[in-house]
Amino acid sequence: MTLMEICEIVCGFLKCVCPPGYARSQDNDPCKEIATHSAEMLLSGNFTDEFNNEDPRCEPPGSEIELVTTFMKSVMLEAADIAFADQPGLYMDTDIMTMTVLSSRTQNRAGDTQLRMEGTMRFPREAYDNDVLNGGNPAEKMNETLNSNWAYILSCLEDLIPDFLGNNPSLDFNFSSNPQVIPCENNTCHSDANCNENAEGHPPLCNCNTGFEDLNPNFSGRACATMAPIERATLRPIVYDEFLQGHSARAAADNFLLPSS
Repeated sequence: MTLMEICEIVCGFLKCVCPPGYARSQDNDPCKEIATHSAEMLLSGNFTDEFNNEDPRCEPPGSEIELVTTFMKSVMLEAADIAFADQPGLYMDTDIMTMTVLSSRTQNRAGDTQLRMEGTMRFPREAYDNDVLNGGNPAEKMNETLNSNWAYILSCLEDLIPDFLGNNPSLDFNFSSNPQVIPCENNTCHSDANCNENAEGHPPLCNCNTGFEDLNPNFSGRACATMAPIERATLRPIVYDEFLQGHSARAAADNFLLPSS
């Protein structure tokens, strides 16, 4: 199985993660293509400046930021269970990427503030495409469901509501109707590959540049290397023997993979 992963610094540690346009349903699952819609949510409560956070995913378990993140993810999951009751597997999750504390639009009580959370709703690509093909729009369905069922969803999640949200928090939200265009970034493709964005929200297409060999055609443009001729006599015997295990003797003598610098 091809490991569709890239290595990058996450929360201060080097980790193997799914590249843009891919995600895992569970921690140990393989990366699979997804469709994403931008999501902005405004939650009322009593929020201090400590809730301003550029990456809530790095907060430790039990922190107030982690509590509100868990609550919002549960809200979205509950809404998805209602919206897609006859389409299990259509919704994956909501990734909350930033938090910003705002003054409340309506001062209903002293100290009331709003927390703006920005992120993406994520849907497995195959199920998403099937729904769209049949005239559906998963993001709009989530929007309608939250509007119509907010009080019911709160009642289902009563035990998960953090104290700083009060007894009856309100939620405003804005979900993009169109899938996000995933931009080409520094880590999207190999440094010796070109990157082309897809207007329909599919992952960018990566292709190794001319003169470079794609070492993983099943996940193109992520591992590119030069192909350089090399004399048999210059190869250390152990390296040559290891290379022969999966290649013909002629290929070993004429071409040896040299990773690009």
